[in-house]
Amino acid sequence: MKLQKLGLVAVAVVGLAGFFATKCYGLPEVKTGSSADAKVNAFFDVGPLSSENKLPVDEVFPRGRKFPFSFYSVGGGSMNKRGELLPEAEKIADQDHILAAGVTLVGPQYELNDEIVALAKRGKCKAIYTLTPVFEGQPINIKSFQEWSKAKRPVPFDDLMKSLAEQVRAVASNPEIAWWDVTPEELRWWVKNEMTYLELATKTVRENDPMKRPVMMYDPGHRGATSLAKTNRFLDFSSKGMYTNYSGYRADRAWNIWSIQQELEAKKILQRDDLVILALPEMFQQPKDEELPLVPSWVRYDVYSALVTGAQGIVVFSASKRSKFTARELYLENYLTICRELTGPLQLGQVFLFGQAINDLTLNQSTGPKEVSVKVGKDAVFNCPTLTLGNKAWNHCRFVFVVNSSAEQASGTVEGIPLSKDVKIRPLWGESTTCPLQDGKISFTLPAWGVAGWMLYR
Repeated sequence: MKLQKLGLVAVAVVGLAGFFATKCYGLPEVKTGSSADAKVNAFFDVGPLSSENKLPVDEVFPRGRKFPFSFYSVGGGSMNKRGELLPEAEKIADQDHILAAGVTLVGPQYELNDEIVALAKRGKCKAIYTLTPVFEGQPINIKSFQEWSKAKRPVPFDDLMKSLAEQVRAVASNPEIAWWDVTPEELRWWVKNEMTYLELATKTVRENDPMKRPVMMYDPGHRGATSLAKTNRFLDFSSKGMYTNYSGYRADRAWNIWSIQQELEAKKILQRDDLVILALPEMFQQPKDEELPLVPSWVRYDVYSALVTGAQGIVVFSASKRSKFTARELYLENYLTICRELTGPLQLGQVFLFGQAINDLTLNQSTGPKEVSVKVGKDAVFNCPTLTLGNKAWNHCRFVFVVNSSAEQASGTVEGIPLSKDVKIRPLWGESTTCPLQDGKISFTLPAWGVAGWMLYR
């Protein structure tokens, strides 16, 4: 794959110096006083305030205010063999490095599940605890259902539920546990016994958890809205894989938007306002050497395209070390940069969780393709605009995002901002703390899969 086609030549775009920098900012002191200009007041005095939020500040969404940002398998694996654990000191160092970046959750942990509560306690965060029922001394998996079906044996539901109930009760008193993760993963909606298991399993977990914590299960990335609705009806999260490169969409990253839209459509089908939409981006496939410079833009696009589309949490798969995955540290540091933006002083996670979407700004594109097309099935094609605008009102500020879903450079303007000296603007990340606002417009030029963000305030 040629670099020019992938847009590498567009990385150093004029006006976006420091685009891949790790620096981000805290919010200015919110000023809610009146402007002399009524249009300015009308523009800013909309949307919710953090002071109105009654959710606990020390719990993770949806039970609290904290933005969900987590990694699978924190401190797991090794560069020699997946599943082979690191020496204790190296494992703890790896975990602490990730914890220090402000993750609000850890896990699911797979082989390290038994120590996840202690890990969360040490990191002063929360845990996603995995539940896997045991039958006849062995943890069950998806093959167990296949074997029972082939042997024409009834599924031992009573034994499986007893095992799940015992596991929940054994750890339910730990406040570090925020979510439950039910396995086996990827249960098939068209297999009656597997859906019966999922229904009974989620019911059993809730009945044995006095805190009634929410329940997730991983769904594979190819599933569309109708399929997701079949499994999501038993769950509190829609958590479908979004492994863009692994799924063959490295140059067609608008697939991420399609992916989140499937979860949102499943939520609509189920009429479930309480269903939380998670994005599960990838961190496990080694790029080609010539693609390594693209990793920062891939990571930033994958996360922010999902959030602007409607995701309410990020769970990265995975932090596990793997043989032949030498790009792990590059991926990790870029994900941790975004984690700091979402959960650190900038607190952008609050904007995406609680900000109100407003439709009073206009996005006008001047250069670049107007639309991107992605093949999402045997005969299905997903079309979406090259540029996506996010416009959120939160704490009497405006947060504006533009995402470029094309492998080519694109430019344009965001218009509709009141013309007044009382309106201030600053970029959300990068090197510069100032940004010109001319004639009520924000002008931008984005590289391939580029993302820009600004805060407007009085």
